Amino acid sequence: MKVLHVETGRHFLGGPQQVIYLLDALQERGVENILVCPPDSGIDTVAREHGIRVQNLFCAGDLDLPFAYRLAQFVRNERPDLVHCHSRRGADVLGGLAASFAQVPAVVSRRVDNTELALLAGLRYRPFRKVIAISEAIADVLRARGIDDERLVVIRSAVDAAAFRESHDCAVQRREFDIPDDGFAIAAAGQLIARKGHRYLLEAISGLRRDHPQVRLVMFGEGPLDTQLRAQATSLGLGDIVQFAGYRDDLDAFIGCFDLFVHPASAEGLGIAVLKASAAGLPVVACDAGGLSEIVVPGETGVLVPPGDASALQQAIGSLVDDAALRGKLGAAARERMQNQFSVATMADRHLELYNSLISEEQLMTTSNVSRRTILQLGVSAAVASAVPRLAAANGDQYNPAVPGSPAPRTSTFGKVSTAEEVSAGMDLAGRTALVTGCNSGLGYETLRVLAMRGAHVRGAARTLEKAQQACAGVAGTTTPLSIDVTDLPGIF
Repeated sequence: MKVLHVETGRHFLGGPQQVIYLLDALQERGVENILVCPPDSGIDTVAREHGIRVQNLFCAGDLDLPFAYRLAQFVRNERPDLVHCHSRRGADVLGGLAASFAQVPAVVSRRVDNTELALLAGLRYRPFRKVIAISEAIADVLRARGIDDERLVVIRSAVDAAAFRESHDCAVQRREFDIPDDGFAIAAAGQLIARKGHRYLLEAISGLRRDHPQVRLVMFGEGPLDTQLRAQATSLGLGDIVQFAGYRDDLDAFIGCFDLFVHPASAEGLGIAVLKASAAGLPVVACDAGGLSEIVVPGETGVLVPPGDASALQQAIGSLVDDAALRGKLGAAARERMQNQFSVATMADRHLELYNSLISEEQLMTTSNVSRRTILQLGVSAAVASAVPRLAAANGDQYNPAVPGSPAPRTSTFGKVSTAEEVSAGMDLAGRTALVTGCNSGLGYETLRVLAMRGAHVRGAARTLEKAQQACAGVAGTTTPLSIDVTDLPGIF
């Protein structure tokens, strides 16, 4: 298997780190990977250090049409089995177009929970067979923008928990940040932007100072609110207990030296910084926003508070400052949760499973006499498509569309359907498409019935039953293979 990955971000932040995790794990599983990224970008250097094949292509953003042309040419030359686009900065819109021009199936990862107009979302994700959301929260945002469930796959981001087991000289690290021996060290990490909620954290620390004078806060990150947040800290009299440490690319090495991690974001796709802090064994106080509730289990691995509530944040932090035993319990459970549910191996296996299903679907489409355009437009699910040859053989059909030159069908036995409900009840788009595919291929009744049932979708039953009944009634009793063109489908279904 050969997969071409596109990551156009400039800096090596959470998203590019996930790409490196994935490519390393895929390489261990025998996948040939190629990474397309801008020259001198953060991921460019790291990928080369990891022995990943890199192709540099400059990308200026979503409107850089020459990038799409260059990428399409490169895809045609490399002929990968699949293109995986990872970032939004030109990679999704232009990467999808390039893959379409090169006639290679593509998927895209969505890592942010920003909303957008349904029309724009439809155009952005139209070229992709599947849209991979890194959290259920992001999947909900995409559903609200009109992306069908059939095209959505949730594969959560991962963390290399083993990397956080290494010991570190915490005494040296704490001295670097002027944390006294009896100090309580709190870490926060993220871009200094409004949605990360740092202003509420500073208010909470101000409220804690009187009863907990040992508290110290170190904020890691850069952003447009740097000056404003520093001014707020000064106005609150926090200059001696709050430090702005900027961006640290070595934060992973010593994050475990802190006593508590706080993430006050009011919106978050998932929260890579929280994954890492949890893997390091830190209890976490975070806001109940976006995908953060998928990481932090209240009372088990940390505490969740309402977004934008400085008082609740102050109370949650204070309760953990006072209870070392509880902090230890929460931190240990957080580390175990990361190992069991957010491992790199699990994330890579889920991606590999998806890749295999899409490649199998592509191979079926290229060997079948069924119109490629029909299946592409209707989106036959990989599970249904890949089942055609096996089900055909199991049900005694002589004709196998995946085997060129196989005997012609005996006759169309679709007319054996006694009631439309037998094949149409609960069918979703994949099931209906499988019927059309099977009819055009001359498959027998038993195969058609099983294919239809494989596409069962209870939620879609009510709205598709009547139309499916009409379609079945229109061919009941026929003795020759049914031929349906893609242009007829809107009128039928």
